[in-house]
Amino acid sequence: MDMLRSRFGFRVGIALFSLTCLATTAWGQVPLINQPLVPTSAAPGGPGFTLTVNGTGFTPESVVEWNGAALFTLVTSDAQLSANVPASLIATSGTASVTIVAPGLPTSNVIPFPVATSEPAVTFGHNDLTSYPYVSGLIAADFNGDGITDLALGVNGIDVLLGNGDGTFGPPINTPVGESFGLTLGDFNGDGKLDLIVHNEDYGALQILIGNGDGTFTPGAFYSPPGDSYALDIFVGDFNGDGKLDFGFSYDYEGGGGLAIYLGNGNGTFQSPIHTGCGEQSQGVNGVAVGDFNMNGKLDLAVAGLLTTGPGVCILLGNGDGTFQSPVTYPANVGDGYVATADFNGDGSLDLVLSGEGPNQVAVLLGNGDGTFQNPAYYDAGPGPANLEVSDSNNDGKLDLAVLGGTSAGASSLSLLLGNGDGTFQNYTEFPEESYAFAPTLGDFNNDGRLDLAVANGYESTTTIALLIQNGVSLGPPSLTFSIQDVGTISPSQPVTLTNEGTTALAINGISLSGSNPGDFGQTNTCGTSLAPGSSCTINVTFDPTAIGTRTATLNVSDTGPSSPQTVSLTGTGETLTVAFSPTSLTFRFSLSAP
Repeated sequence: MDMLRSRFGFRVGIALFSLTCLATTAWGQVPLINQPLVPTSAAPGGPGFTLTVNGTGFTPESVVEWNGAALFTLVTSDAQLSANVPASLIATSGTASVTIVAPGLPTSNVIPFPVATSEPAVTFGHNDLTSYPYVSGLIAADFNGDGITDLALGVNGIDVLLGNGDGTFGPPINTPVGESFGLTLGDFNGDGKLDLIVHNEDYGALQILIGNGDGTFTPGAFYSPPGDSYALDIFVGDFNGDGKLDFGFSYDYEGGGGLAIYLGNGNGTFQSPIHTGCGEQSQGVNGVAVGDFNMNGKLDLAVAGLLTTGPGVCILLGNGDGTFQSPVTYPANVGDGYVATADFNGDGSLDLVLSGEGPNQVAVLLGNGDGTFQNPAYYDAGPGPANLEVSDSNNDGKLDLAVLGGTSAGASSLSLLLGNGDGTFQNYTEFPEESYAFAPTLGDFNNDGRLDLAVANGYESTTTIALLIQNGVSLGPPSLTFSIQDVGTISPSQPVTLTNEGTTALAINGISLSGSNPGDFGQTNTCGTSLAPGSSCTINVTFDPTAIGTRTATLNVSDTGPSSPQTVSLTGTGETLTVAFSPTSLTFRFSLSAP
């Protein structure tokens, strides 16, 4: 019976329910979380809620962790968990790291959960970090376990910049392993510390770097592409379901290409490669996305490339032992570069998005849940779309696309396509970047609950790491309710806080009251006409009812933020003035006397 208990003390009844659901599934697979989490974000100060996590490889003892702390978890199936998130965890703005853990297994991939108000639009402030002679790779993660997002740079070795949580970073910590690019995360020895796989240019091979948990790494073994081929995209997953993380990479070889899968031994070393591919290639394969596309508990691959029929994607359904079935291809006229997977229309099946340095579009292929996909839908995405990042950028509960692209002349830009939640996307908004931008990576670098981006700008001689920090504005709480107040009297004030979460000054154009009964409320504030980056001011609201009954109004703040005006709903109840006399009666005595 003790074997059925979670290591976090959850009762046997939950485990027994999970046993029934998972009776046909092999246990012990490294868990993989799909995007999106449901919900994708929450407003600060809101009530507790149930978080649903979809993915692959969940076991009866799987537990959702929030910033490393276990949540009460119910295992619905091997592909879905739900967890209770108490209100105390979302009391203030910030971004949590959501992972899945189970005894004896490496931790899952990390999915960020922003806690911030929703924005109808997104703007970015630009903050350049130190320039380097040459940067070949970039990735964001928490490398020292302090809950703050850090950056790892492929330079002459690996430089880790430990984050301070306010958009600034400490000095670089270098691990000298040679020029490195293609930085990819994973816990390959199961010690709970993030490791890296990099393409070591000095040796022409992939190298494992074992994380020490402090921003430094211990160099591990090399794994070479076959022949004179060149590794293109590195990917990770538990492809044979043995609870040990594996990796693979796509490669070019004599005008064609293929994939090499290395099964892990669980100690940071790997077995001899298993080779597979997409059949005869005209020019080869490139980007790879990992997911369970036919929902059978075995990891599959989506591979972008120039196939025999032209640009598109091939699907390799996994056999669960590190090998894959024959490829099925889908044409998509967007070049041969990049692919990402997520559930864009909320039907529980993984979809695909592809981009490449061809037409200025991305292609979205909605999944049918059985390993097949619908015809692509195309969306304009700015010049030369290439690298893809998927997230809920404006915290509205719908997945968005960030696409980094550029022209042959070196001009670069970031295009943001906001999602509609049904698998379609709005017209893109373009944010110009510096020359030769590459390697976008997501992270909440100033911990304001809005996901930012870091990109590398430049080519060979000098590279600048640019932080694209969201210029968010928060106003909270979202509503105020006043106690019953006598007509003609003024209540004690209640505070509302306005915070500039961006990197530039926020101009405040006005603070006003509107709605049904604006004259029944008043406000004073400390905001002035401008609010510096990272600063807050207070608006004190009072209730002075002019009539009995429910009285309502809206507090409006007009500013230069992306969601102006920000609003707070106001409610109060007026009652008639009560007059009390004491004593409640008087008795007079009269006496009559003769004059």
